[in-house]
Amino acid sequence: MSLKDKLTEKQITRRSFMKWAGALSTTAALFGCGGSGGPDEYGSVVTNQDSFEFDNELTAVMGTHPHNCGGRCPFKFYVKDFGTPKAKIVKLTSAGDIPREDSLDKDESIEFVQTRACVRGYAQIKRTYSPDRLKYPLVQTKERGDVTGFKRVTWDEALERVADMISEVHSRYATGELPYVPMVAGPPNGLHNTMMFAGMPFMGFAEGAGSALSQYLGPTILPTGAPSFENMLFASVGSVGLLPGLAGGNSVYNYKHSDFIIQWGADPAVKEPNKTFFLTKAKEAGVPIVTIDAQYTDTASILSTGFPEYDLPQFIQVRPQTDSAIAVAMAYIIYKNGWHNDDFIKTNCFGFYPTQDAGNDSAGNPFPFVEAPKHPGYVMHKLDFSFTKQLNNNQHPLADANLYNQEIHVPTGMSFVEYLDKLGVDKAVELGIPDNQDAVVTWASQLSGVEKTTIINLADAFAHAGDVFLENGNNGGQKTNNGMHNVWMMICLAAMCGHTIKKGGNLGVNSSDGESNPVTFPGGIMYPQLGKGTTYPFIAVDANKFVDLVITGRDGRNKEQFYKDVKYVSEVDLGSPETAKLEVDMVLGSYHITNSFNTCPNTNKAVNIFTQKEGSHYKIKHYVMYEQFMTPTAAYADVILPACSHHEKPFFTSGEATYFQNKLVEPMYDTRSDVDIDIELAKKLSAKGIPISYGKDGKTDEELCKEAWETAEVPADIEKPTFEKVKITGKIQKEIDTDNIPNPMEVLMNYLPYTTETGKIQFFSPFYYYRDKCDLSTQEGAYRIEPRAMYVEPYQGYDKIMKKENTGVKGIEYTMQFTTKHARNRAHTVYDNVSVIRDKFDYPKRAIMNPSDAYKRGIKDGDEVYIFNDWGCIKVGVGISPTINEGVVSLPHGVWYRKGSETYEAWYDIDLGNSVETKTVETVDYYKHIVHVDIGGCENTLTHDKDFGSPKDPLCGQVGDNHFNGNLCEVSKVHPDRR
Repeated sequence: MSLKDKLTEKQITRRSFMKWAGALSTTAALFGCGGSGGPDEYGSVVTNQDSFEFDNELTAVMGTHPHNCGGRCPFKFYVKDFGTPKAKIVKLTSAGDIPREDSLDKDESIEFVQTRACVRGYAQIKRTYSPDRLKYPLVQTKERGDVTGFKRVTWDEALERVADMISEVHSRYATGELPYVPMVAGPPNGLHNTMMFAGMPFMGFAEGAGSALSQYLGPTILPTGAPSFENMLFASVGSVGLLPGLAGGNSVYNYKHSDFIIQWGADPAVKEPNKTFFLTKAKEAGVPIVTIDAQYTDTASILSTGFPEYDLPQFIQVRPQTDSAIAVAMAYIIYKNGWHNDDFIKTNCFGFYPTQDAGNDSAGNPFPFVEAPKHPGYVMHKLDFSFTKQLNNNQHPLADANLYNQEIHVPTGMSFVEYLDKLGVDKAVELGIPDNQDAVVTWASQLSGVEKTTIINLADAFAHAGDVFLENGNNGGQKTNNGMHNVWMMICLAAMCGHTIKKGGNLGVNSSDGESNPVTFPGGIMYPQLGKGTTYPFIAVDANKFVDLVITGRDGRNKEQFYKDVKYVSEVDLGSPETAKLEVDMVLGSYHITNSFNTCPNTNKAVNIFTQKEGSHYKIKHYVMYEQFMTPTAAYADVILPACSHHEKPFFTSGEATYFQNKLVEPMYDTRSDVDIDIELAKKLSAKGIPISYGKDGKTDEELCKEAWETAEVPADIEKPTFEKVKITGKIQKEIDTDNIPNPMEVLMNYLPYTTETGKIQFFSPFYYYRDKCDLSTQEGAYRIEPRAMYVEPYQGYDKIMKKENTGVKGIEYTMQFTTKHARNRAHTVYDNVSVIRDKFDYPKRAIMNPSDAYKRGIKDGDEVYIFNDWGCIKVGVGISPTINEGVVSLPHGVWYRKGSETYEAWYDIDLGNSVETKTVETVDYYKHIVHVDIGGCENTLTHDKDFGSPKDPLCGQVGDNHFNGNLCEVSKVHPDRR
């Protein structure tokens, strides 16, 4: 059979596809890209695999790569001189690609899925042996940010210097000057230090870890927020009261039971590659799949099918930040046509209907209303930041036993049906269209750029196709100014049609893929805690407002709420609302997750605040990093403590299975693990009068991993393997009965009375409404965010362009929006310095724009352009492609910030202390700062850090929100300040 015949067989399996793809790439290498040979000559030129001699000196060792790409895939590493100081990793293979008995059937099965590695995983060896690894402890001898000023020192000198810094700031707490340690130091996210992040334990997906010692020093400051999913978290807290991933996200194993799959703002082909196999199987089973996104993605290209029965295309392109307008229009159509599941809504939802007589709608018909639920008398600990104790009335406005059995009403005008009815009336008047439904659909169409018929057909399919799996990805509309309400609308849209609990339905958030992982660690701790003694609570602050915190002493919350939260949630009394402020003298580790200059909004403000001086001292006096590379954040540290890589220590991590990474090689150069750094630092602090008991008690890392494994639990029907076997297999995974996996919300509905204030899925959130003032009898209270599902006009977006309100403080009319999607070659910011994959995928063309926009600006493919707005400016190469909508420019997520030689005039609504000019626009004072043009291409150079759309609330587990997608900008070949 010829190659052509083989490739045109009815079914092409994953294994055969990879086999023939490998053959093609080999031929290209042999004949050159133009190649004089052809398929029929393959047999004569390709050496038979059996003829190769294997290097018997290599030892196959199991491992993984733990970066937060959604995968954490298993690998088999081949190590020379394994177990000796000379050990070296020679090559690796994706463990899932290793043949087994009946491999073809098993390869195509989802019962015991074989996870596959992507380019990021295959780049691990390049990353581990990268020449730009940080090799020795470094101290800065010049100005912060000047990498030429770093000087190599011994570990003893570096740790002594860090201990002196900690002692200095700790003394302010120890002597009673402050009721807290003025230091940002945790929680750590090193591989061996459990990171309690939004109440969930994560093991180090990336670098820039904080110190595990901070919890023993006293109350320290904890910047929180999750750039990947915090708006999804906020929406889930308001609507179902549980964290996404822990509640409601239906299993990818149930894709095949769906009648219609919508990938809304999700690109799993890049972001979560393991999900693509499940989508492929659903596609093979004939399940229609539609992708909705601002950019034509790989998922739209290779996995989407369209839905011909409802005349829906495979890809629906939407303008950034307008997704929820389409969802609102769909909800309007579904409700007004009676396509909603009224029984499910009345039984399981709160806030859809009024709970008391609300009068008549615009057609003269009385609004239906339902019985008000009764207050349960308490609020579960789900909203407590520590997630370990019951809340009291001081911590949560509804956690009051005296409220037991009182009716919880939807305030007048706040029910969803009242919102929809008013929206129809308002849009009919605004657009001069007599039919209210047509007016709402026209508004959504004009705003989003999606045709009216497509919106109507989408609503029809959503209501009538059967089980609809609405997947709201953690990219797209979730990462916008109105991202929380975007997700909330999706959750409510799913509830309207009862898809929430259907076998092939979904809650409206991200799907889950952990069913095949049978292992649980108590508290999620995959490595024993090494410290002993009293631990202290963290003071939770908004990481996105970190710069404002340094300047003003507070994040986005008002002074009364800030004082109450710190006192009652973090147990630190700052005196009074008037005096409630925090000081930051030191940052130990990144000030937010990792590589903070890249991951937090408004990078220029961070650069400013870390380099600004007050007299002879920096505004933030001390900055210490644990790092593997000279990231943009590490470049501004005073001391860098070089951490070893993931291959230089053993650990457990989890994904679709629980994986174990064997220690492959010894820590390279003069690097150490996060744990070993902390152990030595603890000794230094103890010598300076700050006693901290922190150590391994003579155990090795592997022995500690074994100790953790002994606490791990597996289901009764599965035999728990020994630790020695785990080291050999590298993963613990169970076979799945894919026909009998329940939708988790079907199970969790029994628990909802304990996880929301009303015990129901909430279209309206009493918690968000009464956050500042709880009064159930009068229903009075000033809410800071819209406490119900609805379309919220973003701070910046296409709404402003339509209304001609798109002129910025600089006096420039911004006619474009920028969006950012995950890149195939990065896990957030990790791997951006690995040139073998960076150059392949997004360098030097790090931005993409539509041909029409490029033509108007005289821009050609490959040109260097300036992309800018009021907050910053980047200069990068641009690619021209119709995959991006007109009026939108795409910047790939995670590109490292690099300070260029050119400067730019940026404007902020706060004076950082070194502004050069002030102006007032509509009663708001703005301050001009001179910043540098970013020549790397970091999207956060262009994002603002304003409070907008989400509840800066530690009771939600964190207090940030993200808004990367949809902000206004402009693109030019000429420096914007010289145009």
